[in-house]
Amino acid sequence: MKNFRKILKNLVFVAALVGANAGAMAAVTCTSAPSGIYRVPISTPSSIAIDPDVDDGTVLKILTFNNRPSGFPTVTCKNGSTNVSPISLRYAMVTGALQTDGITYASGIDGIGLRLMTPGGAYLPRTVASQVAPFQPGIDGTAQLLIVKIGAISGKGVLGAKRVAEVRTGPTSGDYLYTSYELAGAVEIVPQKPTCSVTNSVIPVSMMPEQHLPFTGVGSTSREVPWAIKLSCGGGLAGSSVAVFGVLTDAANPMNRSDMLPLSADSSAKGIAIQVLREGKLIHFGPDSAEAEVENQWAGGRAPNGTYSIPFTSRYVQTEHLVTSGTANARATFTLSYR
Repeated sequence: MKNFRKILKNLVFVAALVGANAGAMAAVTCTSAPSGIYRVPISTPSSIAIDPDVDDGTVLKILTFNNRPSGFPTVTCKNGSTNVSPISLRYAMVTGALQTDGITYASGIDGIGLRLMTPGGAYLPRTVASQVAPFQPGIDGTAQLLIVKIGAISGKGVLGAKRVAEVRTGPTSGDYLYTSYELAGAVEIVPQKPTCSVTNSVIPVSMMPEQHLPFTGVGSTSREVPWAIKLSCGGGLAGSSVAVFGVLTDAANPMNRSDMLPLSADSSAKGIAIQVLREGKLIHFGPDSAEAEVENQWAGGRAPNGTYSIPFTSRYVQTEHLVTSGTANARATFTLSYR
């Protein structure tokens, strides 16, 4: 009988432990009243013009919105019939990967990131670890969605009308979505650089008179004569600029890839050619093409809004041992492209 009592006590003790564990494992359920996700709209313009050449980390646009519009619910979390409090609130963006700065998220558009700042000045992601429940979400005030440059911007893109951030709650292991920050409409991100036109599409270059040419042998050159391609640019954002690239092409022989422009067929002089220099360096002739990185393409700098000049110099160069006097003309074309 003595042994039986010991066994009974042990059985009762184990049963009590099992019962206690079962109660602790009961699911925590969070609800909102009124029910449903609390949606915070972020008003957007139809498009936003940006300068794509600013430094990474530059804020391109700030969208402000009411962090706590009407209709906010009361959130309660329960373990069975018992209120669970305090609980944690977890704020995060949902548009893409968190960047190395710890506050900016990828947006889905190359080079464009997003940050969300609460009325209290805190950026997402953030966690409120000890929210007393039941509670009503958010705090009154103006919040901000910041559009930020995070890398190279290759072209325009669209941020759709969608959820960009959310708040979830529950115990540390919980995952109840109760607030959704949403773009109220689609917004197009448009890089806006200046556009340019050439103001002197025909450029006569008056070379040094032949009788003054100091030729001393093959490779000797004359004095350089300055000239420029002139542009008129506009339509870009204040402070923006556009990269200009160009190619010079031998009008008589488009396959010429040398740094010498032969005299035209109507010239009577012999034994010389023309060379073109930019910033002291000889330019080689290339194809009549505006494609990126085409053969012998040169950089013309960055053109802002307003007038812009790309300076060059030209000179004669002796190509043969005997130089014959006469007219010495040549013709080349130029093709510009912008990035």
